[in-house]
Amino acid sequence: LRILVLGGTEFIGSEAVKDLVKTSDFSETVIEDIDLEKSEKFVVGLKDERVSAIKVDVCNEKELVNTLKEFDVIASMLPFKYDIFVTKVAIKAGINGLDVAQEEDQFALDEEVKKAGITYIAGLGATLGITSVLSRYGADRLDTVYKIEIAFAPFGCVAPALGLLYTTL
Repeated sequence: LRILVLGGTEFIGSEAVKDLVKTSDFSETVIEDIDLEKSEKFVVGLKDERVSAIKVDVCNEKELVNTLKEFDVIASMLPFKYDIFVTKVAIKAGINGLDVAQEEDQFALDEEVKKAGITYIAGLGATLGITSVLSRYGADRLDTVYKIEIAFAPFGCVAPALGLLYTTL
């Protein structure tokens, strides 16, 4: 399996790529970032032949659709302003994916995602997303679940980034 990580050398993306290198079964992890030189330096530092870097214009729908068709999974670590666009491109490319951020309007694309026969999970960053997925995973393995309570407790500044501010509010 091949995964493309959009924004793979930024703060969250770089940590996700490091985790993929340590824990995943992907035969290839390709990172995309606007700064190809930065991406290539990052790849060298990982010392793993399964990781490489490419440059893609994520604002160019045709280029992005064609690029996505070469992969099995896409992971978007891009800023919020790309969320809906990347989701729509994943639908057109027919590729499964995830997004660490989410815009409320992304969820309106659920029927299009289903019609495309793909799985696309938005909002996997912070507490909202991955906590919910893991809660469901655990609940599915229990005989009975009466209630799941999730508390959000940030360390340090309540909202060091716009995305976390959105989640917090």
